[in-house]
Amino acid sequence: MSEIQNNENFEELLEESFKNSNTNGKVVKGTVVGITPTEVYVDVGRKQSGIVELKELTDDPNASTADLVKVGDELELIILKTNDQEGYIYLSKKILESRKTMEKMIAASPKVTTRRRRRDDDDDAENETQTVEEVVEEKEPVVFEGVVTQVIKGGVLVACDSVNVFIPASQCMLKPKQQLDTLLKQKVKFVIIEVIKGGRGRVIGSIKKLAEKEFWDEIEPGKTYTGVVKSMTSYGVFVNLGPVDGMIHKSELSWDKIKEPKDVLSIGDVVEVRVKDVKKDKKNISLAYKKAEDNPWEILKNSYPIGSVIEAKVVGTPSFGAFVNILPGLDGLIHISQLSLDRVEKPTDVVKVGDVVTAAITNIDFENKHVSLSIKEVLKAQAEAAAATEQPVEAADDEVADAE
Repeated sequence: MSEIQNNENFEELLEESFKNSNTNGKVVKGTVVGITPTEVYVDVGRKQSGIVELKELTDDPNASTADLVKVGDELELIILKTNDQEGYIYLSKKILESRKTMEKMIAASPKVTTRRRRRDDDDDAENETQTVEEVVEEKEPVVFEGVVTQVIKGGVLVACDSVNVFIPASQCMLKPKQQLDTLLKQKVKFVIIEVIKGGRGRVIGSIKKLAEKEFWDEIEPGKTYTGVVKSMTSYGVFVNLGPVDGMIHKSELSWDKIKEPKDVLSIGDVVEVRVKDVKKDKKNISLAYKKAEDNPWEILKNSYPIGSVIEAKVVGTPSFGAFVNILPGLDGLIHISQLSLDRVEKPTDVVKVGDVVTAAITNIDFENKHVSLSIKEVLKAQAEAAAATEQPVEAADDEVADAE
């Protein structure tokens, strides 16, 4: 586990540095009086000159002293070492900031673990066994920010005010198939999920938990998201939206009738979905994949008024008539009395499943989702049209006969 430990235990380093000194470790304020490329000189109100080396100002390898401070700036520093012979006091801004940050992280962590060596008669047990004391408390998440400095086995290290925070791969909230390397040198926001005190100590953070909180704070019905199909069941599809998953019920996959979700989507598909319902207390999200503009009832309302004559395929022949498909996901009924000009004993005497018939829309009940059609009305109209074209011909024959 050495790769996920802080590079330095500042408390131990400071304790070692502060031995045999009454001033080392003391927090002081200093005013910048001079700047070189590698050092900053400060006046801390003592006879010795104060020196802050660049490495004690920042962890940023690309930063220069001139980028960080200017003459006249007042800095809060911690004394590392006093060299009376040389007349210098060596100070650090970075260690003081890291100590403050560590205190904030401990205060913000919902889980603080203190490790202590267990001592007993067996000398080996002291080296092999540890007892763990845990304090668990629900706390409002505090957001920290840092830069990913290393990709290591099992996760990444993030530098936050000189404190190395380990973020496990499972808490990095990567997109599907995205590699940890893509986070390297990226600035990230995270929350603390555990601090282990004692020994070298360890701070563990999570990008995912912060993203989850922000996601649940913002999500609401009607919002659209882009996600990736994660898994399927007989009743629906689970879609990864990034921080969390949502489910598309089979009925929300298509306006058309489908047998199984795989008839519409496949695992790995990138889809745009709409939030249909959210139960934040149960962490449950219902999604819809079918588009509102493809709603066949809306298309029917806008494009197929009563009286429209359409061609439709027969999809069912119950004893009382024939069901025909008007639009994907929308069927209508031709009652047995409307199948022909003649009396029909049973629908299959006139039509069979798969036939394409010409019928007129005679009634639409949007409230109850019912559409009535008639082949009979079409046949009547055709007969009347034929009769109308034949009559002038008969009249002309009579006129010829009279002339003769």
